[in-house]
Amino acid sequence: MKKIFQSCLIFFIFVAGQASLSPFPLSQNNGQYELHPIQTPINIDGCLDEWSSSPSLLINRTPQGDTVRLSLDISVLASFAYDREFFYAALTVQDDTFEFSRRGWRYGDGFYLTFVRNAQGKADSQFYSYGFAFTGQGLEKILVNRDGTYFPPLKTKEIKFALQKNQATNIITYEVAIPWKYLAPFKPLIHRSLGINLIYVDRDGQERTILQLLPDPDYDTELSTKRRGAPFECLIKPPPGEEKLEGQTALSSTHAFSYQDLEVQFGLNSSQKTKNCLLRTIIYQGNSPLQQVETRQTLNQGLNLIGQRLPLKGIKTGEYVVVHEVYHQEDKLPLITQENIFVINQDWFARLKSNLEKFAQNSPSSPQYQASISVAEIRCEWIEHFMKTATSHAPINKLATWIEELVFLHDKLSRGKPALFDTPGIHRYAHRSHLDGTLQPYSFYWPPSYNPQKNLPLLVVLHGSGVDEAGIINYYSKLFPEWPILAPQARGLSDWYLGSSGEDVLECLAHARQLFSLDENSTFLVGFSMGGYGVWRIGLLHPEKFRGLIIISGDFQPPAYKKGENMINCLHKAQGKPILIIHGTKDKAIPITNIYPGLEKLRSLNIPFDYWEIKDAGHGNFKPELWEKVKAWIKQKINYLP
Repeated sequence: MKKIFQSCLIFFIFVAGQASLSPFPLSQNNGQYELHPIQTPINIDGCLDEWSSSPSLLINRTPQGDTVRLSLDISVLASFAYDREFFYAALTVQDDTFEFSRRGWRYGDGFYLTFVRNAQGKADSQFYSYGFAFTGQGLEKILVNRDGTYFPPLKTKEIKFALQKNQATNIITYEVAIPWKYLAPFKPLIHRSLGINLIYVDRDGQERTILQLLPDPDYDTELSTKRRGAPFECLIKPPPGEEKLEGQTALSSTHAFSYQDLEVQFGLNSSQKTKNCLLRTIIYQGNSPLQQVETRQTLNQGLNLIGQRLPLKGIKTGEYVVVHEVYHQEDKLPLITQENIFVINQDWFARLKSNLEKFAQNSPSSPQYQASISVAEIRCEWIEHFMKTATSHAPINKLATWIEELVFLHDKLSRGKPALFDTPGIHRYAHRSHLDGTLQPYSFYWPPSYNPQKNLPLLVVLHGSGVDEAGIINYYSKLFPEWPILAPQARGLSDWYLGSSGEDVLECLAHARQLFSLDENSTFLVGFSMGGYGVWRIGLLHPEKFRGLIIISGDFQPPAYKKGENMINCLHKAQGKPILIIHGTKDKAIPITNIYPGLEKLRSLNIPFDYWEIKDAGHGNFKPELWEKVKAWIKQKINYLP
C-alpha cells in the first residue's frame, strides 16, 4: 500500500500541478463516509502493507475551510478501518522537511485524531483528541483533550503506533490502532456512527501548516470546549470464519444514584437466525450477585439491537461490576462482557451532607477544626457536580476517590478532629472564599520527613494556562521532595491571576497556614508561564506576604485580550525582595524579547535581581541540573541550615 500511496502523490503533484484538488474517493452513504470493517487485525509496523484495498482521503483543508493545493512541501493521505477491538488509521505524508522536537509532540511534526459524538459534522462537547508524533523520547501517543479537559490522565500503553521514513523520497508513513475502550462509550456494533477528524501539523522553523479532514479552527484551543469531525458510518459484515455471533454491550452510564435505572444495550451481529437466545445482566459486589435481569430473544441474521432496564433500587454506595452474558447455542460458551459502575445511595449522601452542616454549626472552638470543614464540603460539591454534569462514559476513579476521602474526613470530624489527611504526600484541600462564599480548591504537598523545627521554605507554585494545579504540584514535589509546597487552583484556569484569581492565592495561603505549621517568613512565590505573570502581579501587589519571587518563562503582562496590568509599572515595589528570573532563549510561547524591557526597568531602579538566560531552551524544557541551582538559590536566601 505504501507504493500505491506514493504513486498517488507523484501523480497528483506532477499532473495536477497547482490545480485545486478534491478529496480522494471514499464511499459515502447519505452524506456519511463509510468506515469499513476488517476481518484480520492489522500489524502496526508503519509499512502499510495491509491497506491495499482500503479507500483513502486527501487531508487538504485549513482550519478556516480553504483547500490547500497539493505540493512537494506537504501532502497528506489517510485511510481508516476498524474491527471489534481497534480503530485503525494509516497516513502517508510527503514533506520537504520533517522537523521533530525533543521536547514533545506539540513542538514538531505530528498529528491529531479527534473522535466526536456528533456524527453530522457539527461541533460537539463530547470528544476525544489524541496526539501522535516522534520526539526526543521516541514515539509519543497522548490523550490531548477529552470533553474540554486538557491532558486527562490516561495510560496509552495499549494504543499501537509505528512509523517508517523513506529518506530518498521524503515520505513518512504512520500507523495507529486505538482500542475502542479508549473511545468509550462509542462501540461500532451499537452506535454505528461518529465524527472523525484528522489534523496534521507540519512545522518548518517558526511556521506551521495545519491540514485537516474537516475544517475546525477550534481543533486545539482553550477558548472552546467543542470539536468537529467528519461524519462516518460503521459498515457491518457477518461474523468471520466459524464464529456465529459477535457482540458488544453498553450501559447508559458509568455512574448513577440508587433511585435511577440504567439502560443496557446489546449489539449482536449474528450469522444466522437464532431462536430462544438468553441475555442476562448481573450486578456483582465481589463474588456476590445483587441484581439480575434476563431477556429471551430471537436473533435475526445480521445486526440486532436489544435493550434491557437494570434497576439499582436499594443498592448501597460503592463500586460494582456489571456482567453481561449472551447464551446463543447449547454447544457454545456464552459471550461475556463486563464493566464497572459507581452507585451513590441518595439517602446516605443526604445524611452525610446534613452532618457536615451540624459540624459547622456546633464545631469546637479550634480554628483549625473550623477551617478544615471546607475540605470535606468541597468533596460533596465535586461529587454533586460530577453526578449532574459528567458525561455518561466518564471514568469513575475520581468519584470513587472522592467518596473514600469524604467518608474518612467525615469520620474525623465526627470524632472532634480536624478534617486533615494523616499521610504525607499530595492532597487536595479547599478554602471558602470571602469574596463570594464559593469553595476554592488547592493542593498541598506535605514532605514525608517534614520537621517544623527546621527553617524550611514554603513554595507557593502558580500553574500555567489551561491546566489545574494538580500537574504542577506533582512536578515540583519531585524536584523539591523535602519542602512543603502549596499550589492554588486559578479560578477559570486561564484568568492570568487577575481579579478574584489573584485574591484566591492569598486566601489559599492564609487557609493553609490555619491548617498546617508553616514558617511565615520563608514563603517563596514561584510561577511558570501564566503563573510567572501571577508571581509578578501578586508578589508586587502584596510583597509583604513573600520572602522571594521566582519567575519561570513568565511575562510582565498578560495577553492583550485579558486587559491586565503591565507589572513593569509596579517594579519599584520589588525593592529589597529576592528575585530570580529564568527564561529560555528559544521560548516560542513567550519570546525572550518580551521580558527585556522589564529587566532594563529593574536595572534603572537599582533593584538587585538574579537573571538566568538558558541558552537553546524553549518554554520550560530545562535540564534537571537547573533545579539544583534553584534549590541552592532559595537556601541562600533563607540562610538554610540542613
